[in-house]
Amino acid sequence: MAKKNFSAGSTKSGVLNNDGGEKLREIQAKTQYNFKYIPKDKIIPNPKNEQYTQDGIEALKESILVNGLRHNLSVLYDAETDQYRLISGERRYHAICQMTDKEYRDNFPAGIPCKVEKSDISDIDEEIMLISANHDVRESSMEVKRWEVSRLLELYEAKKLKGEIKNIHAEIASQLNISERQARKYTTAEKLIPELSELLNSNGIDLNQADKFGKLDEDAQKTILSIIQKNGTIENAEFQSIKKLSEERADEARQDLLQWSRGLNIGLHFLSGALTFDPVVHQVDGKTASQIVWMDAFLTNVDRTIKNTNMLMWHKELWLIDHGASLYFHHSWTNWQKHALSPFVQIKDHVLLPFADQLEEVDATFKQLLTDDKIREIVNAVPDDWLNWEDTHETPEEIRDIYTRFLTERLAHSEIFVKEAQNARKALI
Repeated sequence: MAKKNFSAGSTKSGVLNNDGGEKLREIQAKTQYNFKYIPKDKIIPNPKNEQYTQDGIEALKESILVNGLRHNLSVLYDAETDQYRLISGERRYHAICQMTDKEYRDNFPAGIPCKVEKSDISDIDEEIMLISANHDVRESSMEVKRWEVSRLLELYEAKKLKGEIKNIHAEIASQLNISERQARKYTTAEKLIPELSELLNSNGIDLNQADKFGKLDEDAQKTILSIIQKNGTIENAEFQSIKKLSEERADEARQDLLQWSRGLNIGLHFLSGALTFDPVVHQVDGKTASQIVWMDAFLTNVDRTIKNTNMLMWHKELWLIDHGASLYFHHSWTNWQKHALSPFVQIKDHVLLPFADQLEEVDATFKQLLTDDKIREIVNAVPDDWLNWEDTHETPEEIRDIYTRFLTERLAHSEIFVKEAQNARKALI
């Protein structure tokens, strides 16, 4: 096969030839992007692309040799490193690198044609753009599509908290070129039990069924699973009967919950599909471990041990949960000054203590961040309704003052609990 030289850019409509400089400038004038030829050593992979497979590089190389580069790479310029970070085109990039490292090193002499984003964007918007770009150019499996929706849900939840968007599912639908209704079905599918979830990934059930099944309780889903395993499918009459029983159980559960949850409650985020943190399986770097150990020592949290880590892994991220055992001085309340200066000997049982090798560095950083004003701001954010205690004569404002004084006093003498943690760590390792 004769060697071809592909130094030209492309659009969805086709390849731009080398003599298409004028055409290239015309396209740039009509779009929000810059087209640029970039040397391959100036382009770096995006670590957030790890979710997507890099299979099929050899076939892609052959396609580029025969047909040219039919889609430009999409990149963001990083001024700090003077490099371009990939948004879309990871497989194309690796294919071109392999080609030009070997027998086709004369190809792309002007560089790799890329679509360069003009404006600076946040980390969240960059990841949204990456997911959308990969979705547009790949034929993804159901598992990957579900991950895309799930991750976009998290990202847009963060944007909604900032007041940047209103309708999360509408935004997801727009990015993935699906209907809002379909986006909601993917969300509901995350409530499936693992066995039904796997059936969805392997096309044993479709998304419409997953949407119906995911709205039912675990017992109902297990019944559905057993029927499918036995018969290969489930009839609508069978499903409706199971659905009715599930709704009756749900109503009873709601009544029990309301009965036992009188008073003010706080709504928390449910991490569907999260796994309990296991220090044997999951790795935590020294800085992160030190930050968590420092925080728990500062807040006197006795409940993050090997037996009960109170940590979850969700989409490869570490989440801290259930801090009800923190600030245990407030259970006695009368001797907060003594507790503020305690070394917190219970830190010896902390599940992350063996990995916490940067406690002094974290202590210095956190003491700069947690100023007296910042602590006061945090404490003042606690609603009055949470501070109207029946067993004390103090007002909400007086209670806030004690919490503020406890935290500022403990922070001012942080060397006490930091030293205790360091000594306990030495005894462990």
